[in-house]
Amino acid sequence: MTNYASSALLGTLLLAFSASAAAFDCAAARNDAEHTICGDPDLSKLEEALSAQYQISLRDTNSPEALRRDELGWLSRRNACRKDARCLSLQYRQRLLELSSEDRGSTNDDMKRSLPVLPCEHEASLASIESHTPTEVTFLNDSDERVTVYWLGFDGNRVKYMDLAAGGSYRQQTYLSHPWVVAGANDRCLGLYLPRATRGVAVVGSPATR
Repeated sequence: MTNYASSALLGTLLLAFSASAAAFDCAAARNDAEHTICGDPDLSKLEEALSAQYQISLRDTNSPEALRRDELGWLSRRNACRKDARCLSLQYRQRLLELSSEDRGSTNDDMKRSLPVLPCEHEASLASIESHTPTEVTFLNDSDERVTVYWLGFDGNRVKYMDLAAGGSYRQQTYLSHPWVVAGANDRCLGLYLPRATRGVAVVGSPATR
């Protein structure tokens, strides 16, 4: 899916659910996170949008059981936010971007390892959430320019980690829910990346980013 398409889909999903009802039964809310979602119209819209996108992804994936396991892991991380509305909002927005951008129909191992390039316009709405589940991203600069790799901190601001020459690569230890930005000249964003539970590769300068 292209950057434009994933961005448009995310916007469409969020606009489509103007009602304040969550996708699950609020009368049977089981924990602090679900009670908080049910009491917040914006979070309820995000829950509705994510529920719809999850069903689309489940329909399109070649690995439904893997997606279900992935969803259970995400629900655990969401529930850990408890009553923190900002934490919940970040979890939902990241998960929506993950599901709407990923090509889950791919059977090519290299494609599975390649992290989707997320639209730069979402940078302002993302931030790191927690540091509980370690993982790893390899950044590969396939462009013809020097790029800079930034971590988006807990406040949403960029933290510089590495300058990467054209053709260069390096491995970065990170955590789930930690977004990364790769920028070119004048700190212009070239792409956003969200780590996976398994090791992923962030390819800068691939056809999807040009």
